Amino acid sequence: MPENNEAYFDAKSISSDLLLLDPNNPRLVLSFKEDPIVPDSAAESRQDKIFALFRSSPTNKKDEDFFGIKELQESMEEFGFQPVGQIVLRPIKGSKKFIVVEGNRRVAAVKQILAAEEDKGESEEKLSKDVLDSLRKLPCLILKTKGVSKKELDRRISVTLGLRHFGSVLEWEPHAKAAHVHQQYRALKDGDFAYDAQLAKEVAKMMSISTMDVKKSLLTYRCVEQLKAAGKFPKDRHFSLVQALITNSYLGTKYITRNNRTFEFEAEAIEKIDQVCEFENRDQQANQKINILRKPQDVKDLKELVAAAEGSKDELGLTAKARDLLNSVEQKLDLEGREREESADPGSYKVLTLEYAIGVFRETCKAKEWKVELKRLLESEPDDSITKTTNNLLKLEKFGKKGPYRSACKLLDIAPFAEED
Repeated sequence: MPENNEAYFDAKSISSDLLLLDPNNPRLVLSFKEDPIVPDSAAESRQDKIFALFRSSPTNKKDEDFFGIKELQESMEEFGFQPVGQIVLRPIKGSKKFIVVEGNRRVAAVKQILAAEEDKGESEEKLSKDVLDSLRKLPCLILKTKGVSKKELDRRISVTLGLRHFGSVLEWEPHAKAAHVHQQYRALKDGDFAYDAQLAKEVAKMMSISTMDVKKSLLTYRCVEQLKAAGKFPKDRHFSLVQALITNSYLGTKYITRNNRTFEFEAEAIEKIDQVCEFENRDQQANQKINILRKPQDVKDLKELVAAAEGSKDELGLTAKARDLLNSVEQKLDLEGREREESADPGSYKVLTLEYAIGVFRETCKAKEWKVELKRLLESEPDDSITKTTNNLLKLEKFGKKGPYRSACKLLDIAPFAEED
């Protein structure tokens, strides 16, 4: 929260009947799979849809963290509402009601309890009067809006949410963070999306994050939306993987091309992202060990292989080798470069994984570099220092216990220097 609360807020107790859950809360936006901002005039009509999410059984851990309010309800039913952390409200113009800016889970729990209490029959045990009184009127901070421009109000809301959910114990998951960043950026810029570094800087300042974090969030959020529009299946938990892939500086220019102003990805790039991320099947148990990118950190290995396929190791004559390995990884070929037949037993099909491919390539590079250096040494003038260096390079037994110098010459098809009498 801002240090000077009085400048931003009025502290009041507000009837819980007057509180509307925020349909533009980033976590809810992701669940509704809707991007357009819901106007205040439509907020009340969205309440049933929002409450349905809290009443349902979450299907994954991240959803459970937000929508799973059973324990919160049980605590309130026993102890009443405890003002741990503030509920922040924004008044709706022309209405007595408020949008919940911060505290949606707690308000949802309160409303669920009160609704359940009203539905109880005469024979059912009711909650105590003290508990119910604590739920019917809640201590809140109301954002001051009189004489405040929309831009300034958005800034204050962003500061409130930014300090609460970016780097705190209540930190949002990456996709929700990015959705919030995108909302705030779009609030500052109407029309078609275009990246503006100055606007990104303003959003970063409002949300207490870096300008680079803003840019990465915008880029990844828009990429995920384009993937969905193209019929791909990225899930919230895949967001960090997509971000690692498309924000890699090398891959973003050589492998997955985009417009750096509009953040629009070419159709070929969308297909490539889907190919290496394998959204539709990556979470299946049988595929987890052979996914091209098993975790975001694997992107650096993919970058190394792509760079080699583009010629970064051309001086060693390994460009073609890198291209073959990259193609095998992308096409999920076996260790012999063959495709798996539909009827083949999956357990007997050994995919050439990215981990295996990059290991093979690095070892090949080491062997090539060793041979290049050895050849240089052997073609130099024969003096004691050269002989010592060569012998050190060749002290491994695989070149024979005797005469490593001559063994190396034979291996590289180089004539040894004549021995002096």
